[in-house]
Amino acid sequence: MKTVRIPDFFLVGAPKCGTTSLHTYLSQHPQIFMARMRGSNHFAADLLRRDDRWRDRKRYLRLFRTVREKKRIGEASVYYMLSRKAAEEIHRFSPRAAILIMVRNPIDVIPSYHAQMVYDGNEPLQDLEAALDAEEARRRGDRLPVHIRFPQKLFYREIATFSDAIARYRQEFGRQQVRVIVYDEFSRNTTTCYRDTLRFLSVDDRFKPEFPVVNPHKRVRSEMLCRVLSGVHLNSPRARRLVPVSVRLAGRRFLRTLQMRVNTRHVPRPQLAPHLRTRLEHECAEEIGRLSALLNRDLSEWLRGTQRGAPWP
Repeated sequence: MKTVRIPDFFLVGAPKCGTTSLHTYLSQHPQIFMARMRGSNHFAADLLRRDDRWRDRKRYLRLFRTVREKKRIGEASVYYMLSRKAAEEIHRFSPRAAILIMVRNPIDVIPSYHAQMVYDGNEPLQDLEAALDAEEARRRGDRLPVHIRFPQKLFYREIATFSDAIARYRQEFGRQQVRVIVYDEFSRNTTTCYRDTLRFLSVDDRFKPEFPVVNPHKRVRSEMLCRVLSGVHLNSPRARRLVPVSVRLAGRRFLRTLQMRVNTRHVPRPQLAPHLRTRLEHECAEEIGRLSALLNRDLSEWLRGTQRGAPWP
């Protein structure tokens, strides 16, 4: 029986920080195999339901069964940053693995991520401030959509708290095996940042991929149609009991494709209302300070409404 090679690097998050783009660009490299499935979150057992199919190790390893002659094998699941167990579990599975982490100004992540949750049909509260105010109730198990894969997906402040996760990965793998990429730098100097990442992964850094815009800001044309096409009803407790997994997955893929083709419009990202930005600046100031200390990088400009950040040290 052929031995399945296992991943030797992990893109662990965070959401809305450029991870989809980096996954796309790394997938083009001839020496790198990236699992096409993003978001199995196999090692985030503390988040997944007991009946989540991606808890199964055999199913997870099938993601890598087509690997041929590749130097590096990667997997991307952005909620590995949110999970408090994933760093330990990944280290137990692949202790020499390289870890890629992408971070961004939390004040920008929170509204961007909320918009994505609304677009995906996971967030019924379309007003960001209402969603933030609902977090306390949701932590008690109230006001949660029945179809949500795991409730922590809607804990927006935790999604945008990066420092604790960075510390966990550094503790498990050591600083040399962990590379943190700041979105500002990735967006402004994509080629340089990409080549630095290739060197970190010890693959040919002369390769030049295409850098298409990936995962731009988008909104639905019809909210009613979104509720139908998001396919969230296929993940409800009733559907999980009555409908086979293969049928549910095929149905969601079909509906997702329709959603993107007929019910999506790409629009500029709207500006936060001044009072809401002030609120987020106040709530995120402590995290930005911790992140600055961890990365030895002055990120205080994030609190002044800019997205430049400081140059790399």
